[in-house]
Amino acid sequence: MNVELVDLDFLITKDKPEEDDELKDILAKESYMPFKATAEASLRTLKRGDTIQVERRGFYVCDAPYMRPDEPVRLLYVPDGKNMYGVIKKKA
Repeated sequence: MNVELVDLDFLITKDKPEEDDELKDILAKESYMPFKATAEASLRTLKRGDTIQVERRGFYVCDAPYMRPDEPVRLLYVPDGKNMYGVIKKKA
């Protein structure tokens, strides 16, 4: 079964925008990152808003449940405040 895993990133690349910053300069170039995947058929039972854990990726919320075989189920990544190694970033 086809699945689309979507990772969302921040829209603004700067922690604290200044008044003289141009919006086009601080907007992220790519904040919507879809990945194609294959999953087991039991994902057909997901309803919109259900949360599942994808092995070795993290937790995802169902955005578009199963409707037809030619349309993939879309899952949105739920950020947990950790980096890819599972360690919380230390503030300097």
